[in-house]
Amino acid sequence: MSNPRFERNLGFVSTDEQEELFNSRVSIAGAGGDGGMLAVQLARMGVGSMRLADPDPFEIENINRQATCTDGTIGTNKAEAVAEYITSINPEIDVEVYDKGVTEDNVSKFVEGQDLLIDETEYTMQHLAVLLAREARARGIPNMTALNIAFGALVTTYGKS
Repeated sequence: MSNPRFERNLGFVSTDEQEELFNSRVSIAGAGGDGGMLAVQLARMGVGSMRLADPDPFEIENINRQATCTDGTIGTNKAEAVAEYITSINPEIDVEVYDKGVTEDNVSKFVEGQDLLIDETEYTMQHLAVLLAREARARGIPNMTALNIAFGALVTTYGKS
């Protein structure tokens, strides 16, 4: 095990699996409630590289449910705030921020070369989900969406093909 930050993961994951996490690349579209928390937990697991996309700043009404929203991050772009937070967890993580969110112009670059795409965009903006899903499918990259619903969650995954 090369990094003591993640030694306590052993037992939940094997040494080989931890190494796989270190070498993994994950794109998360949407860095608010669910996307931000997923980024934090993946950073704590030792994921080595993330791309975070979100066009919105934190607002005061986000403080009750979004992990990296604090008085100090109000007005800060969500992806930038999450990137700063996960870098404080693991300074070695490679983080790339898309502060304009995912667009037709950048979706290809956002998904390219990743091991997993997590779509946490606004469910009211289905065109983004379709854009991301098509790009992931074209590149053979698994695509996952997770939504909090009451005291549970709904997770949908699409494989590589």
